[in-house]
Order: sequence, then C-alpha cells, then structure tokens
Amino acid sequence: MKAVELPINVLVLIVIGVIVLLGSIVLLTGIVSQGGNIASLETAKDSTCIKLRIVGCKSLASDVKVSDLDVGGDGKPNTDDDTLLALCNKLGITEERACKEACGCK
Repeated sequence: MKAVELPINVLVLIVIGVIVLLGSIVLLTGIVSQGGNIASLETAKDSTCIKLRIVGCKSLASDVKVSDLDVGGDGKPNTDDDTLLALCNKLGITEERACKEACGCK
C-alpha cells in the first residue's frame, strides 16, 4: 500500500501546483489588462482636462465631452454620455468638484 500512496501524493501535489500556476496566470493577465485600460483612461482624462482648462475651468465636468472613447457605457464613442465626469467616475472620482480638481482646476 505504501508504494501506491507515494505516486498518488505526488500526483495530488502536481495537480495543486498546476491549479495555482494557472490561477496566477489568470490573475496577472487580468491585472495587466486592467492596467492598460487605466492608462488609456488616464490619457483620455489628461486630454479632456485640457479642454476644461482652455475654458478657464468654468464648464461643468459633466458638460465637457470626451473624444473617441466610450466612457458612458452605451457602446458608442462621441455621444452625449461620454463626459469628463463619466470618465472621472471610471477612475474612482465620483464628485464634480473632485473631478475638476483632478484636472488642475481650483
């Protein structure tokens, strides 16, 4: 019986190792793709913030449109729901004032 137990224990350890390895790959792949998404959102925020600062920070973040990126969730870029505020929301900034401050407005 001892001769059979050793290979079964080794097989169980190999299976657990493979599961952990695959889980790590999936987790790291998700983190990398999310990082790329956040980077593109930050780039879009920077370019949209320029539009806000051009008008002297007088517009509402919900009135400043984001170009060429769907941040409103309707699946189409350049629509009325693609605003700086919606972009800030995706980045975890939920208030109008905080969104404008993130753009460098006082």
